[in-house]
Amino acid sequence: MPYLEERVEQLEKEVQKIKKLKKTEEYKSPQQFAEFMGITINHVRNLIARGEIKVIRLGECIRIPMSQFDEEQKEKKTSSMKEAIFG
Repeated sequence: MPYLEERVEQLEKEVQKIKKLKKTEEYKSPQQFAEFMGITINHVRNLIARGEIKVIRLGECIRIPMSQFDEEQKEKKTSSMKEAIFG
């Protein structure tokens, strides 16, 4: 039983950490993202259509979660993302 209690506590801490991260998430509209990256809005739309940028859709409203470009993921995707954005 002590193991289960410790595991539950550990999982509760992880859940709290995830909730905290979600509250601090930054979102940009496609237009804001285009300006931020120095590319055209049409290019952003193409990247979204090809699934190279993850988005959240709220009706007709599209938001790009910026956490997908965090350092950990940048290392994995840097070359492919640069290639997708800049050709």
